[in-house]
Amino acid sequence: MEVKKEIENKLLERREIELLFEESVNLTKAQILVQIAKKFKVKENLIVIDNVKTQFGSRNVFVEVFIYNSVDVLNKLTPSYMKKRMEKANLADSKKEGEDA
Repeated sequence: MEVKKEIENKLLERREIELLFEESVNLTKAQILVQIAKKFKVKENLIVIDNVKTQFGSRNVFVEVFIYNSVDVLNKLTPSYMKKRMEKANLADSKKEGEDA
C-alpha cells in the first residue's frame, strides 16, 4: 500500500488520503478498511472509503479515503448513503468470516 496524496483538512476535521494498492485484485472494502486502520493507527469506525477504482488490464487499485478526528464529526459530515455503504461492506465481510469458520 502506497500513499499517493495526503491532505489535512482542518475545516472538516479529517485527513483526505489517496492510496495505491499494487497487485491487489479483488480486495473487499472491509479488507481495505482493516489495512488502512493498521497503517494509520486509527479505529475502523473513523474511516470512510469514498472511492475504489481499478483500471482495465491493471492489477492496481486506487482508493480515496477520509479519516475523521471523531465519530461525531463523521456522523455530522458523512452522507447517509456513504454510511450505509460502509455498513454493508462490514456486514458482508463478517458473514464471509462466519461461513469460513
